[in-house]
Amino acid sequence: MQHYAAIVHALADGQTAAGSHMAIIIVVIVAVLVLVALTAASAKHRGVRLQYHYRARTSVMTRREERFYRTLTNVLGPGYLVFPQMHLSALLDWRIKGQNWNAARSSINGKSVDYAVVEAGTLTLLCAIELDDPTHDRPDRVERDRLVEAIFKDAGLPLVRFREPEEMDDRQIRDAIFSALRRMKP
Repeated sequence: MQHYAAIVHALADGQTAAGSHMAIIIVVIVAVLVLVALTAASAKHRGVRLQYHYRARTSVMTRREERFYRTLTNVLGPGYLVFPQMHLSALLDWRIKGQNWNAARSSINGKSVDYAVVEAGTLTLLCAIELDDPTHDRPDRVERDRLVEAIFKDAGLPLVRFREPEEMDDRQIRDAIFSALRRMKP
């Protein structure tokens, strides 16, 4: 800053032409840098330019998941609500005394289940449901499914899995869900 003041002072005193030109160049460079900094700060407040482009989906579920969703809402009736595509972090509390909360949250971050069933009147979470397809046979998914099952068991929340619900009637689906609820009652 003192150097800048010396340059400005030299200009005012009318020192040599070469020194004057150098001082003008430096003043212009400083002005450009300040302008660039202000523009960058302003852009930060306006939002960021997207690196990728996105398109809204027409549904949050696949067609198979939508069909099973309709089956679930029909089978369970108006006393229950079915929420699709639920992240584990919305269903499970990781803030347990004596554990690293960040690590606990990280282990469930990005994982979801196909549906969560809650009691309509109280919004009490009753169970989670997974609709398995052939992708669940891949080794990475088998390991992920084992981890999710262990997490739900530890939390005391039933996780009901359906592989071929198309081959089941409504009574079988309902019985599978309520059987899992009865097993988890204390």
